[in-house]
Amino acid sequence: MQRFLNIFFLSFFVLLVGCKNLSITEKNNLCVVSYNVENLFDTEDDSLTIDEDFTPQGSYHWTPRKLRFKMNQLSKVICNLNEGKPPMLIGLYEVENRNVLEQFVRQSLLKKWNYQIVHQESTDRRGIDVALLYQPLQFSLISEQFIRVEKSRDILYAKGMLKNKDTLHVFLVHNKSRRGSAIASESQRMKVMNLVRQRVDSLFALSTPQNIIIMGDMNDTPMNKSLTESLKALDLSNLETQINARELYNLMDSSLKSYGGIGTYKFQQRWDLLDQFIVSGNLLKGKNKTQVIGQRAYIYSPDYLFVKDNRTGADRLIFRTNSGFSYVGGFSDHLPIYLYLTK
Repeated sequence: MQRFLNIFFLSFFVLLVGCKNLSITEKNNLCVVSYNVENLFDTEDDSLTIDEDFTPQGSYHWTPRKLRFKMNQLSKVICNLNEGKPPMLIGLYEVENRNVLEQFVRQSLLKKWNYQIVHQESTDRRGIDVALLYQPLQFSLISEQFIRVEKSRDILYAKGMLKNKDTLHVFLVHNKSRRGSAIASESQRMKVMNLVRQRVDSLFALSTPQNIIIMGDMNDTPMNKSLTESLKALDLSNLETQINARELYNLMDSSLKSYGGIGTYKFQQRWDLLDQFIVSGNLLKGKNKTQVIGQRAYIYSPDYLFVKDNRTGADRLIFRTNSGFSYVGGFSDHLPIYLYLTK
């Protein structure tokens, strides 16, 4: 009990202190966030999925109190990331169902911001889905579509209009894990990114250049085949030609040095940049009304999202919710990423 209270008061302090971001968090700029929230499950057993571990009797002893605390932890990150202002779009990965999403936006610190939800149950065996939260005053939803990937998470596609009357196309992707063998599972990730590329090509075929954002937990680095060959995303940090409105560009630098030596996920002492933003060149060209500020995306990595690695005594670990089956009361096993659009 004392440990739980210590975690609570530490988190409350974090919320009060906040985290000062770059000057690009100005009033008129639009923030887009992508965040793998590590098993945001409700506490009920769904007979159609493998979620028994996340019940009060399961391996994680997952209780309503732990769920409420996790939702508040995650909402504090989102509040601090944009200096107390609501991001326009929040892509979420590893959420179980609509029920837990409704709790998240109505019962956590997000409740004051009236987020709307885009979500559909996927065919993932564990029951985890992708979801999009959006601010209706900043992003007017025109249409939504879920591209089915059998026995996996759907690809979420949302089309909306910004207040400047520009149309924005958003794809959310949560690719198959690299667990076991990254090479053995590579074909599945390439298959998913081929599906995304087909949809992107149909948008590129339109007469007017389109504003496209592809975001998510790719479970591949920017230089892996699923991104470079299937999606055909170009390395923005190593361009020798002028930006083309009908090409895709990865905003995440392939070198971890650009992020102080960290990535968005750490496994067995190794950092990887698995969470990424890929955008159409139209969002990077100077004459377009809507642009990615600075032509880059960022990793949100304040000190409170880390804990000391007791095994090495030096390296930091991401402060996650569970370590194995032991509850530690952190946030997630991924760091969130974000970008800013001009308004």
